[in-house]
Amino acid sequence: MKLKQGIAFLLTAGLLSGSTMGSFCSIAADEADVYFRSTFESDLDLWSARGNALVSLSTASAYVGSGAAAITGRTDSWNGIARTLDAATFHAGSSYSFGAMVFHENQSGTEHFKLTLEYRDAAGTAQYAAIAESDVTANAWTALSNASYLIPDGATNMVLYIETESTRTDFYVDEIYAAKEGVTVGDDSGDQFTLGDVDHSGEVNMEDAEALIRFLTVEDTMVYRDTADMNSDTVLDGVDLSLLKQQILNPPVVTTTTTTTTTTTTTTTTIADNQKTNPTEYMASVRAAMTLNVPSSATNKNNGMSYGTLQSITYFSTVSGKNKKANVLLPEGYSESQQYPVMYVNHGIFGDENSMLDEGMKVRTLAGNLAASGEAVPMIIVFTAMFTSKTSDACTAIDVENTKAYDAFLYDIADCLMPYIESH
Repeated sequence: MKLKQGIAFLLTAGLLSGSTMGSFCSIAADEADVYFRSTFESDLDLWSARGNALVSLSTASAYVGSGAAAITGRTDSWNGIARTLDAATFHAGSSYSFGAMVFHENQSGTEHFKLTLEYRDAAGTAQYAAIAESDVTANAWTALSNASYLIPDGATNMVLYIETESTRTDFYVDEIYAAKEGVTVGDDSGDQFTLGDVDHSGEVNMEDAEALIRFLTVEDTMVYRDTADMNSDTVLDGVDLSLLKQQILNPPVVTTTTTTTTTTTTTTTTIADNQKTNPTEYMASVRAAMTLNVPSSATNKNNGMSYGTLQSITYFSTVSGKNKKANVLLPEGYSESQQYPVMYVNHGIFGDENSMLDEGMKVRTLAGNLAASGEAVPMIIVFTAMFTSKTSDACTAIDVENTKAYDAFLYDIADCLMPYIESH
């Protein structure tokens, strides 16, 4: 998460944490070179059933994002999903790049899939030409692609469709595209991406964790399942997010050996060594500075001493679409002309903006005593209400939907609460 300007610290009690699929890379050329790219996230994008098949949007399986097209009820191998090619864009005698990702769950064996062009020749006779084909094993997203397919001379009434060679197996399709010759939306180059590289940027970092969080919570973010499915169970959930966080904080060790005619040198590094901050080293330094026993001098209130001014605020959360509350503790001697660091104090499940006040964690007393002794600088402390939901105002159970509302606070605090605090 990229914090806004200013200083922010997070104090958390019981905070919830959040193959053979092949790989898939981003578009390798200008978007104008891609004539269509059907992702099936919200609509069928001009695709329809061919023959007796049924075509519908599905979230049961997807290659990228959360949706794909499901093709069911097939009574013949040529039944499938089809789209008419626009005659103003696709011309006979010209070459184009076509591709699609296909998936099936038939455990009985490998299925042979085809990306096919139906067209009428110069005599008006129906013709069928295979653009790309491949054997597809069960539960493995597989590419059908051809970066240079020549549409036959004289072809008219062109229809692009996906079929199987001889079976009637139900299947899914995702990321179907047509582009300028040589432009690949699917990965035909053989690029391989590391497990955890959710956005296929070539690195595993916090941007991958952020993308996966957004996918699991509040937005239809594009993620790549081949590298986001950390435990290879074909489901993207909080377990994958937890494993990804562990990999980011504790990068795998990479050992390289260089041999010359006189010496052999072995160098051991971590993936994070080339980054500005090594999370493992940083957390080790934090751990070394911790104390297990807080002295009573810090937790006991001193008679006659002021512990700042507590205010209740209301700010609008664009994430939940409603007003939310927070408590703000201004330090003793607070002045609007002075700048202060800000500490955001989060709570545990079923908590709210009042849960971490002095009745429980004594945060207010600790901050006041440490500032008075010179062991801490005066600071503004914000006690947050983490539950962020469009449909509910409070947590009702420990389940997936309620957990999503806590995860959504990542965006509420960064995009709504922090800007409010800074502007006020």
